[in-house]
Amino acid sequence: MINILSSGDGTLTINEDLKKIIRGKKLRRNELSRLPFKDKIDILIHLQQMAKGIKKPGKEKNKVVWKI
Repeated sequence: MINILSSGDGTLTINEDLKKIIRGKKLRRNELSRLPFKDKIDILIHLQQMAKGIKKPGKEKNKVVWKI
């Protein structure tokens, strides 16, 4: 369980679970930043393909998947 607690003086304290999540996100961003450009584009195309099947109410526009 993640708790962000008020210390009473207006500041927030973050528990260890949330710190671990933030640390993991930072590590993942660093890993992704070291990938070659082609790999980043491949990931982007994969995400576009996954999102193509999701339809939002009120949006009729088709999603575009890059053809590379």
